[in-house]
Amino acid sequence: MSPQDRPGDPETVLSQALRAMAGAAREAPAREQPAPGGRRRLTAGQVLLLAVLLGLVVGVTAGIVSLLA
Repeated sequence: MSPQDRPGDPETVLSQALRAMAGAAREAPAREQPAPGGRRRLTAGQVLLLAVLLGLVVGVTAGIVSLLA
């Protein structure tokens, strides 16, 4: 969660107050740009899930090969 998403956050309130005192425009700060190439980064949970699934596939494959050999 970014600081801009928490309206009661003291840092956000101070930032907004300083912008208002400086006479800044009412536009929101630029959001984080997506990664080049249109690819999204994987979250830690997605990486963990991918690793578990890959481990299961490798384990099952090794088990089948050991039974056939």
